[in-house]
Amino acid sequence: MLRLAPSLALAAMPKLLALANLTAHRRLQTGDFPTFGCSLTEAHRGGLAPELKTQHCIEREGYLRYPADFHGLRNRVEHCVDPARGERVIFSNGVPDHDIELQRHKARPSPFCEARYQVRMPLQPRYVGEVTEISSTEPIAWRLNGVPLYSSAWAVWNRFIFSSYAARGHQGSYTSLWHYHLLCEPGQDCEARGAVMPPPEELLAYSMDGFGIYGPLPSWRAEAELDECNGRFVNGEYRYHARLWADIDLAKPYCRPGDRDNNWNFALGCYRGDLSRSVVSRDSGDRRNLICDGIPTPAAPPPPAPCATDPQAFCAKFGAAWLPKERHNCYNTQRDCYETTLPPPPPPFPA
Repeated sequence: MLRLAPSLALAAMPKLLALANLTAHRRLQTGDFPTFGCSLTEAHRGGLAPELKTQHCIEREGYLRYPADFHGLRNRVEHCVDPARGERVIFSNGVPDHDIELQRHKARPSPFCEARYQVRMPLQPRYVGEVTEISSTEPIAWRLNGVPLYSSAWAVWNRFIFSSYAARGHQGSYTSLWHYHLLCEPGQDCEARGAVMPPPEELLAYSMDGFGIYGPLPSWRAEAELDECNGRFVNGEYRYHARLWADIDLAKPYCRPGDRDNNWNFALGCYRGDLSRSVVSRDSGDRRNLICDGIPTPAAPPPPAPCATDPQAFCAKFGAAWLPKERHNCYNTQRDCYETTLPPPPPPFPA
């Protein structure tokens, strides 16, 4: 076997990497093993780092009912806004909120593990003229339940996408993190004729560039209205739409030759938004200055009103016919009184 001197090996390394990259690129263009994408410039925003995974995992194989068979794991997701930075922030443990089918790869047995995701993206995404290629190996969007969505490249190549349980997602064979490749309803066979799909007005996920992904349009409208990224403008705002299975020709190669978009665009064909502020990292637990789930961090509740020293006079404020209920220790709200023109209320506790 030919051995290179260390100095020669270092000098040759960039050329070897370029050759390997180009070979993988050509394979993907012809529909073969998906590794580096179509244009060699696909967007990588994180989502595979080992520190995202926790030690709380499920080893059991087969059909798992949620939450009975999830060994204490529960879906947890927070949708937050960072007003100061103008960003949407999603915190999630990556656990799906529905039944799953846990299959373990024979060559690389991998459990399903809880995650610690913090996802940042623009709150007001910016449409750009030049498209960006989606990643073939990392999250491209986040469903509303906080579980990431990946490209279909690997799922078509390894045939997972043709399984009857593909809509439920699966764990990564290397990462052990749960993710989807499709946006039809979990539990549906997406390939089956008549599979239930969300309506076009329903928000399903947020793309990594911040734009929403909505339910699919009818085939004839998708062909006429959607661009190469699966997007269109609605009332002046850009949005993506999932595609119906019948609209995807998997006989074509994944890559469109010479382009940054793909033919297997079940969820996204490419990005139309600015990705410079989008990133996936580990959740540190810090929620300062965030508004989460539409509700600011709650302040302390106001103290209760003091108890009335004269219950008769207190209840008379609500009308001449109002009297205090019996057996109360404190009278400070109208609920502590009753109107004598109505049937007397029962005592609040037994005599």
